[in-house]
Amino acid sequence: MNFEQLAAFSKVAEVKSFSQAAVLLNITQSALSKQIINLEKELNLQLINRENKRRIKLTDAGKQIQHYAATILTQQQLLLNTVNEFQNLERGTLKIAAVPVLAQYNMTAVLARFMADYPQIDLQLYEGENDVILDKLQHNQADIAIVRDSPAINNFKQQALITSDELVAVVPANSRWQADPLDLAALSTAEFVMLPEDSGLHSAVLPLCQQAGFTPNIRFVSTHIETLISIIQDAQQVSLLFKKSVTPFLNEHTRLLNLKQTFTSDLKVVLPNTTPQPAAQRLKRYFLNTNK
Repeated sequence: MNFEQLAAFSKVAEVKSFSQAAVLLNITQSALSKQIINLEKELNLQLINRENKRRIKLTDAGKQIQHYAATILTQQQLLLNTVNEFQNLERGTLKIAAVPVLAQYNMTAVLARFMADYPQIDLQLYEGENDVILDKLQHNQADIAIVRDSPAINNFKQQALITSDELVAVVPANSRWQADPLDLAALSTAEFVMLPEDSGLHSAVLPLCQQAGFTPNIRFVSTHIETLISIIQDAQQVSLLFKKSVTPFLNEHTRLLNLKQTFTSDLKVVLPNTTPQPAAQRLKRYFLNTNK
């Protein structure tokens, strides 16, 4: 018994016609009949009742075998798809663009595991802000992207959620702000240190602050969270950041406070609208298993 025999029988069983099945399989009718006869001989079972030449019928055994043949052929195709993916993952360079939070979300471990599994694939990582990353993806300068959810992400069809994070206030440990959860209005007179406008954070922070009755007084901007933490502890200023991304940088001089005005942000993996590289598709699966 082989896959060709099963495919021949399965197609005849489906369309109930030798001639039509032969056309669909792109083989001669005699070759098709030979495949099925050989299958019946090997199984020592009659699978097809050939009394009616115009409209064939399956025997009881044939009906049972048809079910198993369909399952086997489906599994064969899945196997071939997997083999094809591995063949296309043998070597090459994969360009990744991501917001600079991979370590905080345990995704550097994902990259390490991917490189161990595919030693012939080199990874190039660009870290930047949301808008720049999505622009690189749009112009084929990146094969896969990790970004925070934003309206611009809706331009990409292939996206999936990795994890969610919650906005918190980061304050000096000995500051006057101690309530947890903290009402955002309590920060109306504070001086803020923040990530840049294109980080995707401002689109969340500004409306929340305005709803609380004030516009934040932003005195310092940096692309690096660890720099913001240093300013907070030394200058007695505050920041609004996402909990998982800031927690690794906290020290005894700083603390985070949950907010009464809850806001969550989704971190997503995004592929280009063009046909993605097989390696990018596989890395996407690795990222989606990060928190499982």
